[in-house]
Amino acid sequence: MVIGIWGFLYSPSFLNASTYMISSVPQSLEFANSLATSFGNLGVTLGTTVGGWMIITKGVEFNPWIGVVFGILAFIMIGVRSLLERREKTVVLCGE
Repeated sequence: MVIGIWGFLYSPSFLNASTYMISSVPQSLEFANSLATSFGNLGVTLGTTVGGWMIITKGVEFNPWIGVVFGILAFIMIGVRSLLERREKTVVLCGE
């Protein structure tokens, strides 16, 4: 049951994340697409590794906290990208 719910929530999230990453480089869609896939696979690998390590060292009850930490890190990265995009727009507008 839990794996079914996880799969239901994971698939759209992965597609949204890929689209978000691809939109950051509209002039090089192929590169951005390969980067999105690579980082998606890296995220699965890191999540599985850290989650497995947590199960071995602390127990399965701590795994949701790892998910929360990764979620917070994702929101921080979204904020950093937003700040960088705003800064870039400001530089372009002031430079013209």
